[in-house]
Amino acid sequence: MPRVDYPLDRFGFQFSNRFRNVIADLPGGRRIELNGRCGGMSFASLDHFFAGRPAPSVQPADLPADTGVPPDGSPLADYIMRRHYHSLSIPAILNVFLWTVLPDRSTFFARGVHERTINEELPKLRQAIDQGRPTPLILICARRLTDIGLNHQVVAYGYDVEAGGGVKVYLYDCNHPGEEATLVSDGVTPGFNELCPSRHCGEQWRGFFVHPTYTPALPPVNLSHLLPPRAGTLTGAEAVVLRASSRARKRSVPLTVTFERVTFDNPRDPAVSEEVALALTVNGQTVRWPRTGAKVAAHGRRYALKKRVPVSVAGDGALDISVALAGDAYAALADEGEPVGRVTALYSKAEHWGRGRHVVHSEGPAGGFTIEYTIAGATTRTLSARTLSAGKDTAKTRRARRAPAKETHG
Repeated sequence: MPRVDYPLDRFGFQFSNRFRNVIADLPGGRRIELNGRCGGMSFASLDHFFAGRPAPSVQPADLPADTGVPPDGSPLADYIMRRHYHSLSIPAILNVFLWTVLPDRSTFFARGVHERTINEELPKLRQAIDQGRPTPLILICARRLTDIGLNHQVVAYGYDVEAGGGVKVYLYDCNHPGEEATLVSDGVTPGFNELCPSRHCGEQWRGFFVHPTYTPALPPVNLSHLLPPRAGTLTGAEAVVLRASSRARKRSVPLTVTFERVTFDNPRDPAVSEEVALALTVNGQTVRWPRTGAKVAAHGRRYALKKRVPVSVAGDGALDISVALAGDAYAALADEGEPVGRVTALYSKAEHWGRGRHVVHSEGPAGGFTIEYTIAGATTRTLSARTLSAGKDTAKTRRARRAPAKETHG
């Protein structure tokens, strides 16, 4: 049963998804409201996993009794709302529209939700989990566009495929905090049942697809404060820094990750060569080496990759890099339960998005591989009150900018 270590008391929120989102105020005091921020809570939970930080330990007893969620204007509520908007990307919404109107079974004119889930989306989910990466799913239950709000977003961190075709997917569902939810299907009959230990689940879903645009973002550090920030308490310098930080978040930073070389290690049997392939992923974009098939790799030999992946990172986002064995070579080992090594790295603005050269050995058992890659692109300067007051380009700062990037090992 492949699964990622994703303890819900560490990366899941302990309160339920009972948010109400005010879309518009109408004359006469009426409002247009939508329920829930499932996409935001799922994205935020994943953000904390990839950053290696626990999610805020806000308990239901800490929250207003009438709502049961952090109040709007508080750092946590606003962060979840921001990530919820990110989850409603155009590719995701277009997929939701399409899957909502598709039939369950395939017809002469269209492939159905069931076949798309089992034959297309389940393999994507399995590959992500096998690489140690939990992934957001969009669950479909609506059949009409007027009911599109009934669809849902969750985090999948494990799966089990039975010999007879049955499927189980293990979830963090923000509607059921603190419980491991499970999607269950016999693989033949269309649809999935969602089950929970407390039996408070029971939802029926037509199918699911892997979210097409999720990339990790570095969570803010002050999310446990449940009161909105007080107005009028910033000094002049602090206000300037805050405005500068806001502008920086809106800018995108162009970066290029170049995968240069890989060395495979097999100390247990160095005389044996094996067929291998690599999946090189940067913020959701994956390139494969070799492009097709597999490479016969010998112990201790270095192979040139020459794979470049250009990306654009939001000013408050993160650069997420992962390298893992791919294709049949990986699947065979994963099916045998072998703990295959992998490389994962997350770089934030504070780290200049990892700009420089990196040499990283894969996690896991002895052996594995060593990957060499370079991150290049625009640099950013941290704006501080001191910088604003001085405004000088000193000889010291010029020397620092000319200093060569350091090689890192991990």
